[in-house]
Amino acid sequence: MEPQTGDLLGVGTSDGTIRLWNVGNGTEVATLKMNNRKTLPYFLSWSPDGKWLTCNGENSPLWKIRN
Repeated sequence: MEPQTGDLLGVGTSDGTIRLWNVGNGTEVATLKMNNRKTLPYFLSWSPDGKWLTCNGENSPLWKIRN
């Protein structure tokens, strides 16, 4: 996945996953799972360069989205 910064939308869902969408063409490009199934991903945070994504909660995972 090598899209440009600003072309992905991360959406936290009630099933505890985060879905990444390409806003240019409307396709889902990835589904990320939380480590803790009791924590729902309400707040998402991107690094300024768009390479990393994390979310709310204790022991929140840190996903590398781009190289």
